Amino acid sequence: MVGSLRRRLRGIPPHLARHLRYFTPGFLTACGLACSVLTPLVAYATSSSLAVMAVALLALLMDALDGSVARLRGMASSYGAFLDSVVDRVSDAALVLALHFLGCN
Repeated sequence: MVGSLRRRLRGIPPHLARHLRYFTPGFLTACGLACSVLTPLVAYATSSSLAVMAVALLALLMDALDGSVARLRGMASSYGAFLDSVVDRVSDAALVLALHFLGCN
């Protein structure tokens, strides 16, 4: 079941990347990082799990699209892959902090 869902969702980022091809992959990575950093701030300020989920999903979307845009524009590099990996770890930490602020101990 998970495999079939993964196969269906695999085509979504490249499809969306075509619409975002005018942005650089670094810009999309920075937007994803900004959304990730905002996630615990939104959790602390609002205590709204819905608002936190919306910001976290936007960060997830930006993370999924930056690599697709890089491949589409021919800008994929080992530095970009490393930066994406580092931003992923920062995003993970931010999400854990947001969950803490929401009271999920």
